[in-house]
Amino acid sequence: MAKEKKVYNKHLQKALKDVGILYVDGVKKQLKSDETYATGNLAKSISYKVIDGSVDISMAKYGKAVEEGSDPAKGLQTKVSTRFINDIMEWMSFKGIGAGKNKKSIANAIARGIKKEGIIKRFEGGTNMLDKAYSRLEKQIGEKLSAAYLKDLKDKLNNL
Repeated sequence: MAKEKKVYNKHLQKALKDVGILYVDGVKKQLKSDETYATGNLAKSISYKVIDGSVDISMAKYGKAVEEGSDPAKGLQTKVSTRFINDIMEWMSFKGIGAGKNKKSIANAIARGIKKEGIIKRFEGGTNMLDKAYSRLEKQIGEKLSAAYLKDLKDKLNNL
């Protein structure tokens, strides 16, 4: 009969999963408090994975522009894609901006303005939603990870 292999760091692995859930929830709340939550698509896209003893956060590609802001387009790149205009029109609907025939021309103007000026100016860059969420949760995250590490250490010492 083969000896059962002992799983080490099980408490830390569980704590990392808990931290992932906590952090993702914190970032979603930060989007709402920053008033950058419109359709919910960005919030729905935020997820985590535990990889090699750390928590890896991922989100929709445009999340980086919300987090860091975006620079104006370089050169004469003022043309905007139909998809970009449609995305802005969806955002406008959720924000209650524009209606009727003018909606597409308003969306086009917003899109060209974003290309020309960049976005998230009111935050002097981006929203920094990831850092803000972490700052609010830092103590709780530290406590969870420390407690889990201590439990795993005790388990290892008990099995010597």
